[in-house]
Amino acid sequence: MIKLHLGCGRDYKEGWINVDFNKDVKADIYCDISKKLPFKNNYVDEVLMDNVLEHVKRDRLLLFIDDLYRVCKNGAKIRIYVPHFTATAAFKHLTHYNFFGVTSFGIMEAKNKSGINVSGERYNKSKFNILQERLMILSRISDNFGFLNKFASIFDWFFNLGGLRWKLFWEKFNIFGFEEIYYKLEFVK
Repeated sequence: MIKLHLGCGRDYKEGWINVDFNKDVKADIYCDISKKLPFKNNYVDEVLMDNVLEHVKRDRLLLFIDDLYRVCKNGAKIRIYVPHFTATAAFKHLTHYNFFGVTSFGIMEAKNKSGINVSGERYNKSKFNILQERLMILSRISDNFGFLNKFASIFDWFFNLGGLRWKLFWEKFNIFGFEEIYYKLEFVK
């Protein structure tokens, strides 16, 4: 099973192919993932991107996702953590080009289960089954809230309790916003 950890940073994972552009961190492969992934077609079974997609320049994002689609096998699982569009870090970080929320990947959904892509337009080649979208009120990588981090799983459970409409409601009316959003996707070829 080939597991790809894109944008590994300082989180080197044993048993994974760790990829980063920064030669100051330990990685197996150094490259700019937004240009072209150095893997053959239908090679990868699983992908992890932890706070990576927001750094891909906007005009390259769909091209990058299509290249990821190219290297992944049918049924490959992709786990993505990104700042939610309401997060304080989403806009103030100088290298953040993209913003994410519930249904961000709906335009690439294979069977339009969410009902987001009602026109059926395709903006790129990639097709996903959206297995999970989870709003996260506190960031996993931040200790800024101290004791509140202990309650993060309770908050996360509450905001993700219902289906899509529940999450869309809280995304709009939660005055505190969300720090991160997690997606688990499955490529469909």
